[in-house]
This record gives sequence, structure tokens and C-alpha cells, in this order.
Amino acid sequence: MDARTVVHDLVGRETELAEARDLLQGPVRLLTLTGPPGVGKTRLANAVMAAVAPGLADGAVFADLTPARDRHGALGEIARVVGVSADVGRRTGQRVHHALLERELLLVLDNAEQVVGLADELTSILQDCPRVRLLVTSRERMHLSEERELPVEPLALPVVDAATTAEIESAPSVAMFATAARAAWPGFRVTDGNAAAVAEICVRLDGLPLALILAAARVRMFSPADIAARIRDRTAILRATSRDVPERHRSLRAAISWSEAVLGADERRLFRRLSVFEGAWTLRAAEGVTAEPGQDVARTLESLVDKSLVQRVAAPGAEATFALLASLREYAAEQLEACDEAALLAERHAAYCIDVARRVETSIGTAREGVYWSWTTRHEGDLTRSLSRCLATGRHEGALVLATALGWTWYTRGHLGEADKVLDRVLTAADGAEVADDNDVPDVPDDSDVPDGVGRLHPEVLAAARIIAGVIAWGRDDLERADALLEPARADCARRDDARRLAMACAFLGHVARDSGRLDDARSRHEEAAHLFDGVGSARGAAWARFDLGRVAWRRGDLDAAGELFRVALRGFRDDGYRWAVAWCAWALGNVDVEVGHPDDGAGLLLLALTEFDATSDLRGVASACEALAVVATARDRHADAMQLVGVATGLRLRIDVPLTADDAARVDRVDGAARRSLGDYVADRERESGRRLSVAAAIHVAQRLITPAAGPSAGPDITQLTPREREVVRLVAQGCTNQQIGRRLDITPRTAETHLHHIMGKLDVRSRSEVAVWATRHSLSTASPA
Repeated sequence: MDARTVVHDLVGRETELAEARDLLQGPVRLLTLTGPPGVGKTRLANAVMAAVAPGLADGAVFADLTPARDRHGALGEIARVVGVSADVGRRTGQRVHHALLERELLLVLDNAEQVVGLADELTSILQDCPRVRLLVTSRERMHLSEERELPVEPLALPVVDAATTAEIESAPSVAMFATAARAAWPGFRVTDGNAAAVAEICVRLDGLPLALILAAARVRMFSPADIAARIRDRTAILRATSRDVPERHRSLRAAISWSEAVLGADERRLFRRLSVFEGAWTLRAAEGVTAEPGQDVARTLESLVDKSLVQRVAAPGAEATFALLASLREYAAEQLEACDEAALLAERHAAYCIDVARRVETSIGTAREGVYWSWTTRHEGDLTRSLSRCLATGRHEGALVLATALGWTWYTRGHLGEADKVLDRVLTAADGAEVADDNDVPDVPDDSDVPDGVGRLHPEVLAAARIIAGVIAWGRDDLERADALLEPARADCARRDDARRLAMACAFLGHVARDSGRLDDARSRHEEAAHLFDGVGSARGAAWARFDLGRVAWRRGDLDAAGELFRVALRGFRDDGYRWAVAWCAWALGNVDVEVGHPDDGAGLLLLALTEFDATSDLRGVASACEALAVVATARDRHADAMQLVGVATGLRLRIDVPLTADDAARVDRVDGAARRSLGDYVADRERESGRRLSVAAAIHVAQRLITPAAGPSAGPDITQLTPREREVVRLVAQGCTNQQIGRRLDITPRTAETHLHHIMGKLDVRSRSEVAVWATRHSLSTASPA
């Protein structure tokens, strides 16, 4: 759903909601909600999405196309929401198309009108993806033969002259105004004394919900009569000076213009400057980018929030996060351009992004890295926009810093193809630039308006970029290129006594050596990395180094030593709450358990890895877990399941452009060969192809079929330790329910569901919902009916 949508009751849209739901549940596969900006298309689309999604096997996904200005930008956002890696070339559309071939879902495309060429993509999806339905919001229809248009009209208006107060209050536009006004001032009511003014407000604002909300926010300071008078005056001025603006836009612009016109100078300046942010921002970010000396940004921002010009939005982390609605941001950006501040603010915004990106890179190997990876994921649009600006203006160091931060985030999500192309472009652009000597300090932005980002490259910045580029090359099994990038970075870091980056370079050179068959070199590199990480106090880095030593031992065939090293690393990562690392440890331990003849334990760990990879959005990890589970399936003569899991992995690797390593390819070949001997070529190919069309959720269900109920002491805590209610909670957790969903199913509050889950984890000695789900599957609780 769109985090920037203002949350108000869906007032006056019951008819449209019912009609849209019925159309999409019936024969219509493309429904376009049309109407002017501010009419509530996004809000209605969210409601339709919530109503339709439960009836579709794969639910619904929401793509906000607001930032997109062309087909490539739109495809990139669609690719993101359907779990496909975008491509800088022309293959993104093919990958999106492939990902949707067999899915049954509703794809919601919001704010599609500005995207040139999108209609062709929608035609292709409609023709070749028979179980996909499309819900589009746009100012105009897409002009496709299969399209059904549902105009979203302004809310019905009251009859001002002849209506009674009760009749005025019953009009949907008045109901919307009253609802928003009560949110601003709980004591507001429509009365005989203000009904006529309220009716005039609704009429003058054409019943547009956004305009009504903005106007209603002023009831804290103005009476309805005052609001009506101000709207009346400002509307006349706007209409007189903006004849080229389409009629359907004028009332919304009037409302925004009026709201901005009554702001103080500091409010007006901050409002237009906030439009430089692509997405959401924190107070600290606003202060760093928009503030002038002596300006109280916090107080001014609070005032804009109070006036409903800025929205507080939900986001992870302790800091409050804010955003502008798309229409407000567009208007504010126009004002920014008009006062010649756009270039200045773009530089400040780039400097802010570079500053945070530096902190992202310095967090790698520490407990803070997950926090910064989460930040880069949420603010990828801001970072890529700043990266483009740096490349366009020849600011090579800034581009390297931004690409490094993005590269690490893409690495954890498995988007290695995208990362490889961007890093190669940035490093190529910086090739030949002068490198500063060791006594210079990096160009960290100071308090000046425009930082000096053009000039020499600092060696630590170049080394950091080469390291992540080498990491990405190794992940794509390009070992020669990885070595060519990592070795110079290692030598440079050693020369400068840069221990943390030296440790990272050594760790990944160890991976290159292991995958090249040089196991003594690999062990030496990982031991050096462990020593260096210990020296800089990086417990997380040291845990990774021990995990890496476990992989060398595994490669040597010393499974006991490998298992012990993996368990040590797993304990550290679990204590640290590092889910992504827990997933890789579970994957490694699961593989070892399978090889030593404990397939039940191994399958449970691999299922845990699969669910954790899915939860942390690591598609490369999902593929690796599916391939390992396919080995388990083969050992149990479940060859159809094995081929489906291989198909899932194959499809994912194609999406993210990550090939199999030589060892993994050999393992997949063994699975494939066994399946063909058992099933025959035709059936084996059919099952593998069907797997390529499965969602990750469906793959998890296939994997759950491989888990056999455990018995005896090895089963862990007995099921009788759980109360009947706790067993119901476990069953729903295994089915993927959230605390809110559990509460609705069991008629308890989400807080009570959370308390039950806390008690369950204590009894089972597990630490995540995924581990609870695995335990439930092993004890045949995942699909059982409630007691």
C-alpha cells in the first residue's frame, strides 16, 4: 500500500468500492480508476486491493509509479514489487513478464498517467498472463481494448440554497469535510450556524477529498465562514493567472495555493524545499538539507504537519518519518524552481545522501550495518538520484561513495546483476582520476551550501568501492574479476593500516580462493580476517570469518569441524538478532546435516533458512536454499518436488542475473539426473518448468512437505507443553499470519497474540517466527485444524 496516502475513512465511496470489487472479481482484468488529482484514486485503490486480494492465490502488490517518468522507471518499480531485479538494459520488461506468467494476483499501478509507453507493457501482461488482474489509477484511461474505466468523481455536493442542515450534513463531501475537521479539532460539528459555510467550502472545492482535507485542517484557527471566504478569494486569483491549467486541476491547485499562501515565510520556504526529497525523510534529514542558520526546522515542520501539508508516515526505526503527498510535492517543486533554489537544494540533498552513504560503508562488519542497509533500501530513490547527479557533474568520489552504499544493500538482497552494472559504470567513470595522498581527509560535507565534491579521490573511498565491486563479482561467480578488484584493494588497505576494510578484502579473497580450489590460501585469508576483525572489535565480522572458515572445512570434507564452526557463528548471530546471517548459517548447517546422514535435521534447518531468506528479501539465498532442499527431496525419492524446487531456484537466478557456482551446478545436475531416471524427461521437464512459475511462498509449501514429524528426544520440546490456545497460535504462525491476523482469527487482541507468541518461543527455545513455523511443521501443526 502507498505509505503516503492520508488515512481517513473512505467516506462516500461505498458504491465505487463495491463496483470495483465486483468487476475485478468478475470478467474484468484491467480496471482503470480515472479522475483528477486529489479525488481519492489511491485511497480507493487501496480499499479495492484489500477487498480483492484475499480471493487471489498470490494476493496483491502495489506499485507506486509517482517517481517514474518513463517506461523504464515504471518497469523498475513494478519489478521491485513483484520480486524481480531491474536491469539497466531492456530486459526488465521480460523479467517482469516472466515473473507474472503463472501468478494469480492483483497488480495495482498507482499514478500511471505520466509514464509514456506503459500501455504496451500492460497489453503484453493481459495477453500472456491470464491470471493477473490490473488495477490502474490515472488521470486518463489507458485506451486498451480490454480496459474497463471506472471514473472516480468528486464527492457529491450539497444543495446550498434549498437544503436543511440535516440534508447538507448527509452529502458525502460534507461528511468528508466533517470527518477531517474532527481529526483536526475533535469538537467540530456541522450546525445550523455553520452549515451554509461548510456547504460553500465543499462546492468551491468541487468535492475533491484532498482539497477538503486541507481546508478542514484550518478549523483550528478559522471558522468555516472564514475558510470559505479565503478559498473564494484565492480561487479567483488562481483561475485568472493559470488559464493553461486543465479545468479539473484548478480547484486542487487553488486549495494547495491557498494553503501555501497563508503560510509564514519560514513555512513557505521549508514546504518548497522539502520537495527535493524523492521519498520520506526524518527531521534530521530535513535539518541537514533545508535549514538556514538560525532556522528552527523542527518547529516549522511541526507546523506544516499540523496544517496537513506534510504527513507523518509509518517507517521502521526510532525516528519519526515524514513525506509530502505526490500532488503537494509536485506543487512545492514548482515553487522551488520558480525561486531559483532548485540547484542549491539538489546539491545539499546530494551532500546529505553522500554523508549517510559514507556512514553506511563504515558500518559494514559492525552491529550497525543492518540499520543502514534498511535505510538505503527505503531511500534507494534518493540515493540513485544523487548518484546520477554526481556522475553528470563529474563528482567521481561522491558517485563512488553512493554506489558503494547501494552495492552493499543490493548484495544482501541478491540483486547482483544490477549492482555489478552500476559499480562498473561508476568505477569506469572514475578511472584515471587523481588519487589523493594518505594525509588528505575525505570530502565530508561541512556547513557550506555546496560541498567540494569534484577533485581527487581519497584512497579509502576507492578501496571501499573496489571491495564491494569485488564482492559482487564473486557473488556472480566471476572469480578472475573479483580477484582483480579485491587484491589491489587489499594491498592498499594493508599499506594504509586500514584494518576494517583490509579484513573485508581478506574475507572475500578467501571466498575467491575457496571457489578456485585453493583451500590453503582460503583458510589463511579467513584466519587473517578473523584476527583483523577481532582487533577492531567487530564481533559480527569475526563471526562471519568463523563462518567462512567453516565453509573451507566443509569444502575439505571435514564436516565435524565445519558443523562446529557454523554452530559457533549461528549462536553469535542469533544473539545479535542478525536474521540474514542466521539464514546463511542455517543453510550451511542444513547442508552439513544432510551430508552426515541426518536429513530430518538438515531439512528443518534448510526450511528455516528458506523462510529467513524470504523474510530478509535475499533472492540469491532463497535460490540456494531451494537447491539444497532439492537434494533432500531427491534422497527421499520426491523427485517431482526436487524438480519444482530446482525450477524455483532457476527462475530466481535468471531474475537477479546470478549464475550457479561450479559446485552448485554439479549438485543441481545430480538432482536433475536422478529425476530424469525416475520420472522420465517429459515429466522432469514439466515439473522443473512449473517450479519456475511458483512464488516463494509456494516454494516454502513444497519444502514443508519434506519435513517429517520428529519423534523421541530429538524432537525437542513436547507438544503437550503448549496450551490449546498456544497450539492454535503456533498453527497460525506456521501459516504466515501476522499478530493482527491471529487476533482476528482467534478473537483476541494483537497484543495478546504477541504475548502468547513470546511464551511459545520461551517454551520451544526458539527466537523467531520462522523457527516457530519450522517446529510446527515438524510436529504436524502447520495445517492441523484448531483444537
